[in-house]
Amino acid sequence: MKIAFFDPFSGAAGDMVLGALLDAGLDFPALEDGLTSLGLDGYALESSPANHHGISGTHFAVKVAQSQPQRDWASIRPLIENSGLPGTARDRAVQIFARLAEAEAHVHGTPVELVHFHEVGAVDAIVDICGFALAMDLMEIDEVYSLPPAVGQGWIRAQHGLMPVPAPATAQLLTTAMVPLGRPMPDQSVENVELLTPTGAAILVSQAIFEQPVFSANAIGYGFGSKQLPWPNALRVWIGETTAST
Repeated sequence: MKIAFFDPFSGAAGDMVLGALLDAGLDFPALEDGLTSLGLDGYALESSPANHHGISGTHFAVKVAQSQPQRDWASIRPLIENSGLPGTARDRAVQIFARLAEAEAHVHGTPVELVHFHEVGAVDAIVDICGFALAMDLMEIDEVYSLPPAVGQGWIRAQHGLMPVPAPATAQLLTTAMVPLGRPMPDQSVENVELLTPTGAAILVSQAIFEQPVFSANAIGYGFGSKQLPWPNALRVWIGETTAST
């Protein structure tokens, strides 16, 4: 059985997830080509080498044009379901995005189909989530595992003002999935930093088994985030084989 085992020692975001998978062997042209089936315009994908604190890896980014239509879950779901993604990837992407929409709906007290995603953020999240789902198909991953994620600490400024870390939607996702909490910050001197984003949390909590599997690794990758921190701001992933679930 082929698995992906994530180590979110510096949290996770959608771009870090894809950066890690690309660094571990995911084919970038195949990912880029597959995502064109979504029919989305106004964005471009970038994958570039990165090296922080002596560790080399990959930085993945979705460059989004500022002019985008407003999108809610009621419009995003058919966009994914009617895309040309493989059926398994479509189902996985819908499952992940539904978890994210449900968490946002709970936080804001709105019906899930009316949950609104910021114009640029919606494209970013769609590409990251559908990209992950497609990557699982392209890499022929059977199961996903993860260690508990670092979430960060302090406060961040968001669209609705100051928010505690983890952000409310992230906290809701972790709570409903009963993910083990309490992983320490790598450096306590950083007072205000969000390490785990709602998109990163949605991918992990909807897809990963939070156990350390017994397996033989044949590839490792590091996906770097954009924040410059006193430690390697990366998500690590091992790709390997196991003959039994743990």
